[in-house]
Amino acid sequence: MEPGELLPFVDLEVLGETSLAGRPAYRLVARPLAPVWPRSGPHPELHFLGTGADEYRLTVDAERGLLLRTEARLDGRAFGVIEVGDVEYDQVLDGDVFRPPLGDLDPPAAV
Repeated sequence: MEPGELLPFVDLEVLGETSLAGRPAYRLVARPLAPVWPRSGPHPELHFLGTGADEYRLTVDAERGLLLRTEARLDGRAFGVIEVGDVEYDQVLDGDVFRPPLGDLDPPAAV
């Protein structure tokens, strides 16, 4: 998900700078805005961050703008966290990376 897709649906506050997974990043708080008629309930994009949260703590890659960490909170307590462990951009991948090992292509043995 692109963080910019959330902007029309949240009140955003920048908390400061940090780093995560070896990347410079920004810490933000996103608070859902009240639904606007004719829509009711939270925006579907917020569902992926944690349905029912009254606040989302976000960590956004400073260079690429991608979400590195999301924390859904309700009444000050976290109930859902998604976080990257490692990030590598612009890596050249060998074509064999997406090819299954030859043994995996053999048909199952007859019984």
